[in-house]
Amino acid sequence: TGSHSAAEFFLKWGASALSLLGGVAIVSIFFRDNILAYLAAAFCAPAVGPMVNLFSDPAPFYRWNGVALAMLVAAVLAWMFLPTTSRNPQFR
Repeated sequence: TGSHSAAEFFLKWGASALSLLGGVAIVSIFFRDNILAYLAAAFCAPAVGPMVNLFSDPAPFYRWNGVALAMLVAAVLAWMFLPTTSRNPQFR
């Protein structure tokens, strides 16, 4: 962890615990009774870090890869949340 003393270790541990509690609070308040929201968060959470890294890279190739990743994430989220229009009334 890079800590040189017990105080540094517990400070980093406390900050991580506070971040975890914030995430749990957001999930429990905003995502309650919505399974799709949990799936969307589980899908988006690992994609955000690499997307930020790609957008912050000075090389245009990597920035365009960040754009492609953002578009793919947006497409998957749109597929998740937009209502389906099926001609078969059994699936409505």
